[in-house]
Amino acid sequence: MEEFDLLKPFKFINEFRIADHQFQIKTELREKQIEATVTEEGKLLYQKWYPVNSGFLADEDELWNERAREAHEQVIEEIETLFTIKERIKEVTQAVYHYRFGRVLFAFNLLDEAKEEFQFAIDLRADFIKAYRKLAACYLKERNYRQAADTLKKTLETTEPFPDLLNDLGVAYTLSGEYRRAKDCFSQALEKKPDFQEANFNLGILLLLSSYEADSDHKVALPVRVIRSLHSLKGASYLRNSGWKEKIETLLGKIEKKKYEGLLPELLDLQFQLATREDPIAVKFDFFFLKFMYGKMKMDVESIRFYENWLSENIQNFKYADYWNDMGVIHLIQCRNYFLNALEEIEKAHQLNPNFEEAAENLEKIKRIKNGFLILLRALLKK
Repeated sequence: MEEFDLLKPFKFINEFRIADHQFQIKTELREKQIEATVTEEGKLLYQKWYPVNSGFLADEDELWNERAREAHEQVIEEIETLFTIKERIKEVTQAVYHYRFGRVLFAFNLLDEAKEEFQFAIDLRADFIKAYRKLAACYLKERNYRQAADTLKKTLETTEPFPDLLNDLGVAYTLSGEYRRAKDCFSQALEKKPDFQEANFNLGILLLLSSYEADSDHKVALPVRVIRSLHSLKGASYLRNSGWKEKIETLLGKIEKKKYEGLLPELLDLQFQLATREDPIAVKFDFFFLKFMYGKMKMDVESIRFYENWLSENIQNFKYADYWNDMGVIHLIQCRNYFLNALEEIEKAHQLNPNFEEAAENLEKIKRIKNGFLILLRALLKK
């Protein structure tokens, strides 16, 4: 008998309707962890995994059952929170909020809603390049390559041709079979940024595809550019998480053993996954921030400290300004909460002893600056 056979009956399944969606949520114990799967009309949207302490005794049925139930209910609550935020953010005129929310929806594979938010962000700020890129990524995920290319071309009409934009457009052209245009994009991206390994990889894939089309027997050599760029991507800091290293090492292992059969589809899949990837650190923070600003959830000291510690641990090896900005936002949120806590505590001191002069003076000072201080913090958070 397998170690966790006893746990297999613990399964929770819900049909869950919200807005125009009919979700099916299934949570079960699988391979020593709790797995939650969300689908819609048979299409997989996303999965989540929750670790299980293998030190627990296998006969603790109630404990396993309760843990699986908690995970199941957490997934339902997350989906409800997404649609609560969606309603509350409609009138918001800060483009960055719609962009942040779009990133979260993109990660949950709610692509129609994600496209709406990215388009809101663009309508509010016509030069919001990141929003254009993510909108194009939505179209890529939907396999609407022509629309992805058109979205990125529109961006290039009004902004400088940044390497990332050119690379994205090159991928869209590659996937739509427009190889000459794709080559121009990758070449321009590499002219502007010679060490851009993702563009190098994509150009290598393009050369391989072109060779396949020219050789009916498909007996073509793998471009050295592909191999070199795979090695570089394996060590890229922005691909440190989410199993990227394992995927790339698997491909390099096949190349080293000259197992070329079926290799091209795997390389194309890696190209697609890179072009439509999300940043798990940014997404987790965005969801936390939006829950604080527009969700029903109140962020207590413990919750905020958890996110502070989690973000602090994850950003030490990255030199991205976005992550450090997010850490600053957490500290602003803490500042607001500590200020309100201080007001409450000093009021309590004054109630206990109205003759306590220091408490009375502090209370007067805090009340005098309270509105201005909170307005300032709110303005900073709603930048």
